[in-house]
Amino acid sequence: MGNTVLQGVFITAIAIMITALIAPAFYTSDKKANKLLSRYVVPLDSANDSSLALSVTHIENILKQPHIQPGNIALVAFGKGIELFQAGNAYQARLQNLLAKGVQMYVCEASMQPMNKAQRQPVMLTDGVHKVPNGKQYLDELMEQGYFNSFA
Repeated sequence: MGNTVLQGVFITAIAIMITALIAPAFYTSDKKANKLLSRYVVPLDSANDSSLALSVTHIENILKQPHIQPGNIALVAFGKGIELFQAGNAYQARLQNLLAKGVQMYVCEASMQPMNKAQRQPVMLTDGVHKVPNGKQYLDELMEQGYFNSFA
């Protein structure tokens, strides 16, 4: 009888050790690991000052997270949001700082056409901003590539 009790204790100890080794594989979430490797896209389609400030500040805050690579952040402006990228605006120094860190910035050429006509000259953009034919479409393409809309 003593031998049976020892066998039971031994089997229980082995079962606990095996469970301790295997259980974490079933209960560990990879959401945190995915988030560490995440790529973010910040869409901007408004020209009101609070939207412009929020977009720039939001990216600056994302960059404060030590696990986020600046090259994994894209700002895509379309509609009236393209005003953020006009050279000489109040945000130019902050945008240049973000660009220097590796944040990717894109402006919609289709949205620039009406502004060019209204100003009767081409819109001057902040250096380092890339033009894309259609900002909304490019936003969708980035999301298909695994970028997350950081405001969604």
